[in-house]
Amino acid sequence: MKFLFSSAQLRTSLNYFFLQSVICVFKWRKYFFYRTFFLAVVRPPVVVGRSTVSKAEGAVFPRTH
Repeated sequence: MKFLFSSAQLRTSLNYFFLQSVICVFKWRKYFFYRTFFLAVVRPPVVVGRSTVSKAEGAVFPRTH
């Protein structure tokens, strides 16, 4: 009887861990989706600013190679 109880407990704990992992995966997928969306929205001006900054750096510090 104790063995059956322990196996049921193990099964419930496994189900719990499985649910937790699924929730975690969905959270991470949502996070990555929002992150890629945010970067897609925010990145273009950042890239433009970075390219202008690199051009200014090239003008101020000319590359040797």
